[in-house]
Amino acid sequence: DDDGLHSLISNIPSQLQRVSLDLSACKRLTDASTKNLGIVMGDLPQLASASFNVSRITSIGGSGWKDFGMGLSRSPSLQELILKGITSMDNSGLKDFALGLSKVQSLRHLSLSLNA
Repeated sequence: DDDGLHSLISNIPSQLQRVSLDLSACKRLTDASTKNLGIVMGDLPQLASASFNVSRITSIGGSGWKDFGMGLSRSPSLQELILKGITSMDNSGLKDFALGLSKVQSLRHLSLSLNA
C-alpha cells in the first residue's frame, strides 16, 4: 500500500487544480505515507480542491494526521478539503491536524467525516 501510494503521488502533475483519491482499498498506510501525501498536495501550486476517502484505514496515527495537516499547510491555493471515513484520528491527532490546517490561508470549505 505504501509503495503504491508513493508511486502515485510522486507522479501527480503540478498543474492539477482538483484531486480526489479513494484510498479505502488500502488496508494499511504508515504515518510516513500520510505525511508525504500532505506534502505533495501542499506543493501543488494550483490545487484548489482535495478529496480523500480514507475509510477502512486504521493504521494512521496521530502523528500521521498531524504531518498530513502540516504538509497541506504549505498550499498557496487550497480552498476545499474533504476527508471521508476517518476511523483512526484520536483527540491529539485531530488537534494537531487542525493546527496544520489553520495555516492554510486560502481554505474556505472543510468537510470531515469521522467514523471513530
